[in-house]
Amino acid sequence: MNESRSPSGESSAALAGRSASGSAPQIARRLTPRTPEAGAAFSRGSDRRTECIRKERRFPRRIPLRLERSFALACPSARISACILAAAACALAPSCSEDEIFGDGVGAEAAVTTPSGIQWGKVDIVYTLKHATMTATSVQASYSTNGGVSFLSATEAEGGEGTEDLSVSPDGERHTFVWDSGVDIDQGRFEDLLFRLTPASGKSATSGAFRLHNTVYLAAAHDDAAGVVSLFDLDVTDGDLRSRGSFATGGQSPWDVLFQGGVYYIAHSGSNDVAALGLDEETRLLSPVDGSPFASGGVGTRYLAATGGFLFAANTSGETISIFDIDPATGALALNASSGVQAVGCRSMAARSDFLYVASETAAQIFIFDIEAGGELLPNIYSPIASGGLESPRAMITTPSRLYAANFQTPSICGFSFL
Repeated sequence: MNESRSPSGESSAALAGRSASGSAPQIARRLTPRTPEAGAAFSRGSDRRTECIRKERRFPRRIPLRLERSFALACPSARISACILAAAACALAPSCSEDEIFGDGVGAEAAVTTPSGIQWGKVDIVYTLKHATMTATSVQASYSTNGGVSFLSATEAEGGEGTEDLSVSPDGERHTFVWDSGVDIDQGRFEDLLFRLTPASGKSATSGAFRLHNTVYLAAAHDDAAGVVSLFDLDVTDGDLRSRGSFATGGQSPWDVLFQGGVYYIAHSGSNDVAALGLDEETRLLSPVDGSPFASGGVGTRYLAATGGFLFAANTSGETISIFDIDPATGALALNASSGVQAVGCRSMAARSDFLYVASETAAQIFIFDIEAGGELLPNIYSPIASGGLESPRAMITTPSRLYAANFQTPSICGFSFL
């Protein structure tokens, strides 16, 4: 079959920045095409119709899936002179830090909630202020990119509550500081950033480590026989896109691209293998992992998905799924002993937690596999899904709560909910 290429997973030129019983009533809606987020991956030649009718059904209830932003100096009036003198002494003493004023003291106590997931641009920092008798205070906000060795003042963005005259209560008043990280850190990616809120004359609190990515990397596989991929970086704060060069993949006819654990994986339908190119974020260059490319053992290796230390490759000509173990230290691939699972008409895949969803274009179904601890794929008891308007599903994409499948022969998209 002469197939064109369409979105797969997070998404042939391919972009990646890229892890019961009963049914709900059918719902007919009009689906408005959306611009994909940075980090998605796409396959070439997709059918670009502007209107698609989506039919929605729920997956059976028993298919489990864990789905997987001027300081205040409190002084009693009778001791105002002493307070002024103390502040002056602090300003004059070479060893006196700002924590003498904004630091651990008898004022309000802060508690900071660590932001979850990858943050970028404007980051919401949620925190509480607690004190038995105080009713208001001021805070300072700061961040650290070196594990807490030093902290820098954080720029406030619009949308927050400011830093002055903040309410305090015995149970802890909840507040939000909106950090404009793009002003303080124009570019870069940090895996262990810390954020601190310090009440005036009170007890400071520091968040746990969280991830901040103000730069996103994109890879585009060239639509030709030679295996070449181009790397770009996108500044998410201003939208600037910059080319970082082109790199050989070592295979032929690249099709799909997937980013996992700091490595770009590229499927080659011509040479039936998967290349692994590591990203050096210091130099912003790609280099092949030792042993790359890795033979798939199948024919027509086109679509990729990954989760839990395993990478899956759909071999569309041979109608099998290759299973690779991912070396967590290097990103190298090794064929799993259970590789070569039959999947008629296999196309795009979506891996979610302990489940692998596979679009079958020729069978008009979505296969569901349980991913065992060792990587083995076993058919789920509710597989396959054949309802909800599935006719010729080729491309799939997921959100935290839903899976969408695009039919190749008809202008329609089917939507399903994860339960």
